[in-house]
Amino acid sequence: MMNKRDKIYNVYKAEFELVKEQSAILLQCKKNGFNGELKESGYLVEIFVKDLLRRYLPAGYRICSGYIATNELLSSSDNLIQHDLIIVDDRIPSLYKFAYGDVEIVPVEAVCGIIEVKRTLTKASLNNAIKHLGMISQDLEKDKSAKKSKLHCENNRCGPTLNVCTTAPLYGVIGLYHEGDLSTEELNTAEQSFLDIVWSVSTPFLHYLALWDEKGQEFIALNTSRNQEKYSCRHVAWNAGDENIADIFARAIVRLQTWIKNTSMSAMDTDQLQRYFGLE
Repeated sequence: MMNKRDKIYNVYKAEFELVKEQSAILLQCKKNGFNGELKESGYLVEIFVKDLLRRYLPAGYRICSGYIATNELLSSSDNLIQHDLIIVDDRIPSLYKFAYGDVEIVPVEAVCGIIEVKRTLTKASLNNAIKHLGMISQDLEKDKSAKKSKLHCENNRCGPTLNVCTTAPLYGVIGLYHEGDLSTEELNTAEQSFLDIVWSVSTPFLHYLALWDEKGQEFIALNTSRNQEKYSCRHVAWNAGDENIADIFARAIVRLQTWIKNTSMSAMDTDQLQRYFGLE
């Protein structure tokens, strides 16, 4: 007899299949000479992933697309990097919110998660997503406050939200499906410095950060900091043959929800806000 967890997953699975078929129609149109359907197919998957995560997002956070700003980036001639999905501390308003959709320019202090969304995870698409995340990771490591640094942020910070453990954001790649072996040099390199989770929600595939003690025992990482005393940070990969799909789905949701509710920082003070608007 099917347990209730499997029944819940099967409801999601039906939604996965619907999005897959809808996006396949858009991709097929591209072959017939239409314009823009590949973009629309990706947008459909992006909306689905946003809605999925919103169902499990703790109170006090929101999800948007758009751009992350630091004072250094705003004062430079470099373009701001566009991101598929940004998880934001809802107490900190955006610097600018576009009149359409959910596209925002958010200050770096508000950023709690940065996720790239792909319809299908392949070695090529995963590597592209990792490179894109690596660009903003480098910018945040250079930020003078270091509050969003993966390597140098204050660990176990006591913030205004209960149980805040780190100010460093979650970095992830999420796709509907994956194809083939996703182990790549880029993945192995990125996981050591900034990448926290790679998840294919329906095939399934899950690659996530975990803690390991001196005896080699695995624990759920309560935050995404790489500096966790008495533990080493390593990654674990679950594939279709290791556990059933519903269990891997549950593992991903637990980690995402745990990390987000433990990732935040204090709201911006007047001086910080004034600097963004050039009022120093």
